[in-house]
Amino acid sequence: MAQHHADTTHSYPVTRGLCLFFGLFALLNVVVCLKGGVTAQNMNMWWLDLSGLCVVYNGSSLHFGFIVEACAAASMIAWAVKPGCCLARRAITCVLTGAVALFALLNAVTYWQTLLAGTLYRALPVPLSFVIALIFAGITVRVARSRPPAHASRSSLVAAVAAALVVALAFPLLQIGFFGTTDYRRPADCAVVFGARVYQDGTLSTALRERMDTAVELYEQGLIHKLVVSGGIEEGGADEAQAMYNYALDNGVPASALLIDRYGDSTEKSVNNTIKLAGQYDFESIIATSSFYHLPRIKMLYNASNVDVLTVPTVGNIAGNGTLASIWREIPAWWFYWFKGSF
Repeated sequence: MAQHHADTTHSYPVTRGLCLFFGLFALLNVVVCLKGGVTAQNMNMWWLDLSGLCVVYNGSSLHFGFIVEACAAASMIAWAVKPGCCLARRAITCVLTGAVALFALLNAVTYWQTLLAGTLYRALPVPLSFVIALIFAGITVRVARSRPPAHASRSSLVAAVAAALVVALAFPLLQIGFFGTTDYRRPADCAVVFGARVYQDGTLSTALRERMDTAVELYEQGLIHKLVVSGGIEEGGADEAQAMYNYALDNGVPASALLIDRYGDSTEKSVNNTIKLAGQYDFESIIATSSFYHLPRIKMLYNASNVDVLTVPTVGNIAGNGTLASIWREIPAWWFYWFKGSF
């Protein structure tokens, strides 16, 4: 009996941290969607698709997913702050977290159907939605088994907040590992290649060469007819976009199929510039290709302008060419652009 009590006490911070993080994240998603500007699907794509709860009535779209998400968020935050609680509140929390687990599992089933249909060019066999389903199934079990602690201490809440911060750091890594490595290539009007380092002699860095090779492959496969190379001028004077343009020419892409953006000296500028180009040339579908760790942020920036893009990753030598350092750098970048695009 004493052992069970100790196990319950020590397990609370992890579960409370998960509830606190996902509760706050879900609540922010609801707030952003309700204030308008960004669609519910774009905001929730990072963790849960509740589009199946959208009902059209008398020409108006009623999204019950907002209600489910808001209620789940409130119950998780409340349980994170005060675990255990009365039987009625535990039951409500279990129903809501169980519903999230069920919808996440349905998302996973949809993913597996898409995978079996051969629509995805390259993808992991297990989607992030299945991981979310397991997490929320675990939360549901833990909440159901919880009991009011004999002595609620401030240190236990601090531990829960610390656990939530750890989850917040891990969340962008999960997006990189699952979404970033999934190849959604299919026919599109154009492909946008995002720049990277170019040496003074015009030689492309390994990361940029991998991005260009992927883009050239898309052209050779007949999936695109226009290739947009976007980069800036480096401090030493190297012109990324021009070097990318030359590389494409050298690898069989004709000049008539190339468009160049020399003012893409940041990811955000490349996204904005290529959205304008898409409008000028009436491109309705866009493929964005870059290093896998870069794609979640790219997708987020396009989504902030309500422009949907297909993402195609380059997967090279993860241990080489500064890739690991770039992955860690994406953690604060992901959150910075999430908040910027949302608010």
